[in-house]
Amino acid sequence: MADHSPVPWRYYRGRLRKAFPAMIIEIQAPQGVTVIKWAGFDDSDLPKAVHAANARFIVRACNSHDDLLAALEQVSLRFPEDQIEYEVGRSAGDCAHCLGCFDEHEDDCISQQVEAAIAKAKGNLKEVNHGRP
Repeated sequence: MADHSPVPWRYYRGRLRKAFPAMIIEIQAPQGVTVIKWAGFDDSDLPKAVHAANARFIVRACNSHDDLLAALEQVSLRFPEDQIEYEVGRSAGDCAHCLGCFDEHEDDCISQQVEAAIAKAKGNLKEVNHGRP
């Protein structure tokens, strides 16, 4: 079970109170339960449209997180880092993704990118930062 509010979340914009013109932006869990609320932007230098776009981005990211993580984990299982392709003459331990980076992965190695994305999505920042917090 996740420690956060259940998804799917939704973006909501409306009046704080019917009698007042002040608008709020909320991110809501199912049944309209408030997850995050912005009750005004008087102290912000960002335009209100940017705040609304940020809220919608948070909703999209949170709602797609579990599906994206599951897809990456499937990619990782299907194409493990130590996959060998003997037909092109590589030796044991060569990474099949960056064509022979036995000692060190290439910067653009998809295997490393997938593993880093999985670690980041799971909150394992030490793995993403190579052991640094």
